[in-house]
Amino acid sequence: MSIINNFTMITKVGDIEIDVTLDEEHRFDSMITENPIEDGTVTNDHVVLKPVILNISGRVTDASLVILGVPKINGAKEAYAALVTLQLQRTPFIVSTGINVYENMLLESISFPRDGRDGKSIRFSAVLRELFIIGKNVTDNRTSIQEDVLHSAGKIIDRGVVSKVPVP
Repeated sequence: MSIINNFTMITKVGDIEIDVTLDEEHRFDSMITENPIEDGTVTNDHVVLKPVILNISGRVTDASLVILGVPKINGAKEAYAALVTLQLQRTPFIVSTGINVYENMLLESISFPRDGRDGKSIRFSAVLRELFIIGKNVTDNRTSIQEDVLHSAGKIIDRGVVSKVPVP
């Protein structure tokens, strides 16, 4: 979610504010079904949406910042621990970026490369994947599909008692 606060864009993974976003990649994939027919051609009759995948590389520092009146002292270590905890919890969370807000995201993988230039900051690369949650909306969708089928079907005709034995 992009939070606009005094015209400043803030990237957040869960409750963790990312000081610098180095890269973002937003992937929206789908699968188009293929069904061969008698003459050998292939028909496409359905599209299945796949979960959104978000790749983020960023940096969190111990820079002397004050967040909501509280000085940020060990921001890098706290962010490291919080990101690892997010993955261990296996609970969906919200991710906000400069262009979109994603709900129901999970950390698929995270890495923390380090070198001598990092100082009191951490770099990370994370792959986040959307979690499809089945809930009330699925029931509503099924109900509306059943209603559509009933409207398109012919009228029900009462044919009385029908014998299962063929008449000679």
